[in-house]
Formats: sequence, structure tokens, C-alpha cells
Amino acid sequence: MAIMKLFTSLVEKEKGEKMDSDFARDAKPGDIVLWRGKRSDILYAGIQLFTCSPYNHASVYDSDGWTIGAGAWGTGYEGMSKDEGLDLFRVVNCTDELGQAILNGAKSKIGHAYSYEQGFAFPFLSKERIKKLSKDDMHNCSEMVALACKDAGENLINIKIDSEAIIAPADIGRGKKLKYIGTYWKGKLYSSDETAMRNVYNEEIQGSQTSFAAKAIVSLFKEWSKRDEFYQKMFTENMYLDKRS
Repeated sequence: MAIMKLFTSLVEKEKGEKMDSDFARDAKPGDIVLWRGKRSDILYAGIQLFTCSPYNHASVYDSDGWTIGAGAWGTGYEGMSKDEGLDLFRVVNCTDELGQAILNGAKSKIGHAYSYEQGFAFPFLSKERIKKLSKDDMHNCSEMVALACKDAGENLINIKIDSEAIIAPADIGRGKKLKYIGTYWKGKLYSSDETAMRNVYNEEIQGSQTSFAAKAIVSLFKEWSKRDEFYQKMFTENMYLDKRS
């Protein structure tokens, strides 16, 4: 863990040049971005299939087309994807001050290491281990976003993110406290139809071919992991905008 934190600090990313696009025009500082990776990619497909969601990554918008997200090299700046779809969300009744506070929360986590245990092993973790992991300075993408919002006084979903759960992009997408702005692809506005797009897989953007390996791994995980136990409380206590399929 200490080695990973040191390595992350050495490769800390900085924001690059301005990107012009519909996405950069419509997004505001502190907005939440959920990424729609291709289903042919084993990692993207695995996350999406396991959480019954079209989303595989989450980040916080800064400016000029750049977001802050937690990835393999830790938390840092991420450029707008040329191939992946991006769903843009905003906290309901968000003011400029609140948006800036959320962004500041994300900036405070730049340089933090990525939590590989959270990102890949959570379906097998005990509740005690989940609680311990959620209190350190290593994050997966969704936990980083949720913590940035919590720093600004906004909980995206009604769970105690510092003690009870590891959050996935699906959890954020289903949260009741976010307003859907639109779906963007290749920088252009693809759709602003919430019913058709929010939490809905899109074959044109994400492809019709799903990684066979991802399907096989997820099928095994469903049988042997703690996934259903993990999500049960969220559904029984109506913490989501809608139920997963």
C-alpha cells in the first residue's frame, strides 16, 4: 500500500489544454460524469454486467472538457473520451457555490492511490473489511466521487459511505439526488431523453458485442460473491431511483 501511494504521487496527472465540444459547453464545475465503456472490453463489460448498469466509471467535472477521476494510476485529471459515451449529471438544485465545493472535494483527493481491493475484490469482502477500506485514502472511482460530494455536504445516495459500502458507478447513476443533463458521444450531445438513456445500455454507443470472458466471470461471481447481500439494503430501504433489472 505504501509503495502504491508513493508511486501515485510520482505520476500525479495535471489538467491539459482546453477541449471544445458540446460536453465542455454544457458541463459545469462539480457536475458528475458517468462513463459508458464498450461492452467488448472485458473490464468495462465486467463492471457493467456485475452491477446491472451501462456505467463503468465515474468522475467529477472541472472545466474545459476535463474531469477528475480515480483510475489505475490514482486520482488525477482525465481527458474527455473520444470513443466512450459520457452521461452528465448535476446535483438537484445545485448552485455555483455547491458545484465548486464538490470540485474542491475532488481536487483534495488528487494524488491518492487507487484501491484495487475495492475495485476488484469487493464482491467477496466481508462487511468488516468494507468498513475498514472505506476509511483510508485509497479510492475506487465512485467512492472518490461520493466522498467529494460528501465533503461539500451532499450525500449522493442514502448510505453512510464512510462505514457501510463500496460504491459502484451504478449506485451513483441510480441516486435520487442527481439530475440527468444528457448523454454525450464523441463530444457531441447524443440525447437528453432521460427515460431512454439514464441507466439504460445503448448499443450504438457501447457496441453489440459483449466480452465472452466478462460474461463468464460475472456469471461465476454472481454464484459465489456477496453481491446480492451487498445490494439488498439499498433496495429494501428505497435508496435507489429505480431497481436494477
